[in-house]
Amino acid sequence: MLWRSFKFLQKEAKRAGPAIIVLLGFALFFFLSDEGICVFRRFTGIPCFGCGLTRGFLSVFRLDFVAAFSYNLLAVPLFFALIFFAAVFIFKREFFFKLIRIKLPVWAYAAAGAAAFANWGVNIVRLSGS
Repeated sequence: MLWRSFKFLQKEAKRAGPAIIVLLGFALFFFLSDEGICVFRRFTGIPCFGCGLTRGFLSVFRLDFVAAFSYNLLAVPLFFALIFFAAVFIFKREFFFKLIRIKLPVWAYAAAGAAAFANWGVNIVRLSGS
């Protein structure tokens, strides 16, 4: 079962190879610049929704949840959601595709959007001075 997952990922990686190379080159260009890698912040001057997620994820790896929340309020829940979906995708592929097809009620999308915009507002207030 696990081997089939890796074969599937290899096929997908071959198909997405050129796009991945372009994105990695783009990220490397911004990483090597002095202004940081956030394209949104670079062009607009305000922090994006995801500013602080990388540092937050690294803090979660170190089990420093307070620091993770200080970088981005959604770092901890998004980290565990990504781990959950990756594990389900690798080990229970059929369940994964059923899971992503579940129709959620409108209020669930509204709550997720409100959380994202609230987080973005916090990022703007917190990071706009830096």
